[in-house]
Amino acid sequence: MAPFTAFDFLLYNDFRIWRIFRNFNRSGYGNYKPFKYPLRNMKTEDIKHLFSEFEDAASEIEGVECWSARELQALLGYNKWENFEKVIRKAKDACAIAGEQIEYHFPDVRKMIEAGKGALHEIVDIALTRYACYLVAQNGDSRKIEIAFAQNYFAV
Repeated sequence: MAPFTAFDFLLYNDFRIWRIFRNFNRSGYGNYKPFKYPLRNMKTEDIKHLFSEFEDAASEIEGVECWSARELQALLGYNKWENFEKVIRKAKDACAIAGEQIEYHFPDVRKMIEAGKGALHEIVDIALTRYACYLVAQNGDSRKIEIAFAQNYFAV
Protein backbone atom coordinates (compact mmCIF):
# COMPACT_ATOMS: atom_id res chain seq x y z
CA MET A 1 0.00 0.00 0.00
CA ALA A 2 1.27 3.46 -0.93
CA PRO A 3 1.96 5.98 1.81
CA PHE A 4 -0.79 8.46 2.71
CA THR A 5 0.22 11.78 1.09
CA ALA A 6 -0.89 15.31 1.89
CA PHE A 7 -2.91 15.32 -1.34
CA ASP A 8 -4.74 12.14 -0.23
CA PHE A 9 -5.40 13.79 3.13
CA LEU A 10 -6.98 16.83 1.45
CA LEU A 11 -9.12 14.65 -0.81
CA TYR A 12 -10.22 12.56 2.16
CA ASN A 13 -11.14 15.64 4.24
CA ASP A 14 -12.95 17.28 1.32
CA PHE A 15 -15.02 14.13 0.94
CA ARG A 16 -15.75 14.04 4.69
CA ILE A 17 -16.83 17.70 4.72
CA TRP A 18 -19.00 17.16 1.63
CA ARG A 19 -20.64 14.13 3.28
CA ILE A 20 -21.33 16.10 6.48
CA PHE A 21 -22.97 18.94 4.54
CA ARG A 22 -24.91 16.48 2.39
CA ASN A 23 -26.31 14.80 5.49
CA PHE A 24 -26.93 18.17 7.13
CA ASN A 25 -29.06 19.25 4.17
CA ARG A 26 -30.95 15.95 4.11
CA SER A 27 -31.79 16.21 7.80
CA GLY A 28 -33.84 19.34 7.21
CA TYR A 29 -31.56 21.72 9.11
CA GLY A 30 -29.87 22.96 5.97
CA ASN A 31 -33.06 23.70 4.07
CA TYR A 32 -33.18 27.33 5.19
CA LYS A 33 -32.92 29.52 2.11
CA PRO A 34 -33.28 33.29 2.34
CA PHE A 35 -35.05 35.17 -0.43
CA LYS A 36 -32.85 35.10 -3.48
CA TYR A 37 -34.28 38.30 -4.94
CA PRO A 38 -36.41 39.92 -2.23
CA LEU A 39 -36.98 43.18 -4.10
CA ARG A 40 -38.61 41.30 -6.98
CA ASN A 41 -41.35 40.25 -4.57
CA MET A 42 -42.14 43.85 -3.59
CA LYS A 43 -44.94 45.82 -5.14
CA THR A 44 -44.20 49.14 -6.82
CA GLU A 45 -46.14 51.10 -4.20
CA ASP A 46 -44.14 49.41 -1.41
CA ILE A 47 -40.87 50.44 -3.05
CA LYS A 48 -42.13 54.01 -3.52
CA HIS A 49 -43.23 54.11 0.13
CA LEU A 50 -39.84 52.89 1.41
CA PHE A 51 -38.07 55.34 -0.90
CA SER A 52 -40.07 58.28 0.46
CA GLU A 53 -39.43 57.16 4.07
CA PHE A 54 -35.68 57.05 3.46
CA GLU A 55 -35.77 60.43 1.73
CA ASP A 56 -37.82 61.97 4.57
CA ALA A 57 -35.42 60.62 7.21
CA ALA A 58 -32.43 62.36 5.61
CA SER A 59 -31.20 65.64 7.05
CA GLU A 60 -28.29 67.93 6.38
CA ILE A 61 -25.60 68.66 8.95
CA GLU A 62 -22.92 71.18 7.96
CA GLY A 63 -23.67 70.57 4.28
CA VAL A 64 -23.45 66.76 4.54
CA GLU A 65 -26.46 64.53 3.96
CA CYS A 66 -27.00 62.40 7.10
CA TRP A 67 -29.43 59.96 8.64
CA SER A 68 -30.07 59.47 12.35
CA ALA A 69 -29.08 55.97 13.44
CA ARG A 70 -32.14 55.82 15.72
CA GLU A 71 -34.46 56.63 12.82
CA LEU A 72 -32.60 54.31 10.46
CA GLN A 73 -32.94 51.52 13.02
CA ALA A 74 -36.72 51.57 12.63
CA LEU A 75 -36.53 51.94 8.84
CA LEU A 76 -34.30 48.86 8.60
CA GLY A 77 -36.63 46.73 10.71
CA TYR A 78 -34.58 46.50 13.92
CA ASN A 79 -36.64 46.62 17.11
CA LYS A 80 -33.81 46.83 19.65
CA TRP A 81 -31.04 49.40 19.67
CA GLU A 82 -28.61 46.80 21.03
CA ASN A 83 -29.05 44.61 17.94
CA PHE A 84 -28.66 47.56 15.62
CA GLU A 85 -25.56 48.72 17.50
CA LYS A 86 -23.87 45.43 16.59
CA VAL A 87 -24.47 46.16 12.92
CA ILE A 88 -23.09 49.68 13.36
CA ARG A 89 -19.94 48.26 15.00
CA LYS A 90 -19.40 45.97 12.01
CA ALA A 91 -19.92 48.90 9.66
CA LYS A 92 -17.38 50.98 11.62
CA ASP A 93 -14.87 48.13 11.33
CA ALA A 94 -15.44 47.99 7.56
CA CYS A 95 -14.99 51.76 7.38
CA ALA A 96 -11.68 51.60 9.24
CA ILE A 97 -10.44 48.73 7.06
CA ALA A 98 -11.29 50.79 3.97
CA GLY A 99 -9.04 53.56 5.32
CA GLU A 100 -11.83 56.08 5.94
CA GLN A 101 -12.18 58.21 9.08
CA ILE A 102 -14.78 56.72 11.40
CA GLU A 103 -15.31 60.06 13.15
CA TYR A 104 -16.34 61.69 9.86
CA HIS A 105 -18.85 59.03 8.77
CA PHE A 106 -20.16 58.03 12.24
CA PRO A 107 -20.10 61.13 14.48
CA ASP A 108 -21.75 60.70 17.88
CA VAL A 109 -24.53 63.16 18.62
CA ARG A 110 -26.89 63.70 21.54
CA LYS A 111 -30.62 63.87 21.04
CA MET A 112 -33.36 64.99 23.40
CA ILE A 113 -36.49 62.86 23.42
CA GLU A 114 -39.68 63.27 25.36
CA ALA A 115 -40.12 60.69 28.10
CA GLY A 116 -43.21 60.05 30.21
CA LYS A 117 -45.15 63.04 31.57
CA GLY A 118 -43.37 65.49 29.28
CA ALA A 119 -39.91 65.07 30.78
CA LEU A 120 -36.95 65.37 28.40
CA HIS A 121 -34.37 62.62 28.27
CA GLU A 122 -31.00 62.79 26.49
CA ILE A 123 -30.01 59.75 24.39
CA VAL A 124 -26.94 58.91 22.35
CA ASP A 125 -27.42 58.86 18.60
CA ILE A 126 -25.12 58.63 15.60
CA ALA A 127 -25.33 60.80 12.50
CA LEU A 128 -24.63 58.49 9.56
CA THR A 129 -23.36 59.75 6.22
CA ARG A 130 -24.60 58.06 3.04
CA TYR A 131 -21.41 55.97 3.01
CA ALA A 132 -21.96 54.94 6.63
CA CYS A 133 -25.57 53.99 5.82
CA TYR A 134 -24.31 51.94 2.88
CA LEU A 135 -21.92 50.06 5.19
CA VAL A 136 -24.69 49.52 7.75
CA ALA A 137 -26.97 48.13 5.04
CA GLN A 138 -24.23 45.83 3.78
CA ASN A 139 -23.61 44.49 7.30
CA GLY A 140 -27.29 44.15 8.23
CA ASP A 141 -29.49 41.06 8.16
CA SER A 142 -30.00 40.54 4.43
CA ARG A 143 -33.10 38.40 5.05
CA LYS A 144 -34.97 41.59 5.93
CA ILE A 145 -36.72 43.21 3.00
CA GLU A 146 -35.84 46.66 4.40
CA ILE A 147 -32.13 45.82 4.37
CA ALA A 148 -32.34 44.56 0.79
CA PHE A 149 -33.97 47.83 -0.20
CA ALA A 150 -31.42 49.91 1.73
CA GLN A 151 -28.53 48.09 0.05
CA ASN A 152 -29.84 49.33 -3.29
CA TYR A 153 -30.89 52.76 -2.05
CA PHE A 154 -27.54 53.71 -0.50
CA ALA A 155 -25.45 52.17 -3.29
CA VAL A 156 -26.61 54.89 -5.70
